[in-house]
Amino acid sequence: MNAEWVALEKVIQPYLNDLKHFKFSYVNPLFWALIFTLFCIFAIIWRPKKSLSFCLIVSAILLINTQIENFIGSISTRADGVDPAAIARVASGIVVVFIAIYYALIRED
Repeated sequence: MNAEWVALEKVIQPYLNDLKHFKFSYVNPLFWALIFTLFCIFAIIWRPKKSLSFCLIVSAILLINTQIENFIGSISTRADGVDPAAIARVASGIVVVFIAIYYALIRED
């Protein structure tokens, strides 16, 4: 059993490292497992249609943010200690927070 766990950990580790570094990809199975888990949790609280749309919007924002970070990182360099990709990460975080507030407090389904 321990050898199987070690083998599974070897396979999962690159995907987990990508998530730890906020590198979201549509080919990352852990990303989709996380989104599915989020959907299952919110489907208990909200209606399934509302939780599905929320999870799809958040996953799209995270995937687009990764593409924006890659694009910004390829065309610019750090100036005065400010990472331009970090600005995109903060902006997408703010957008996700506003969407979460909208879905939690305002949107009726």
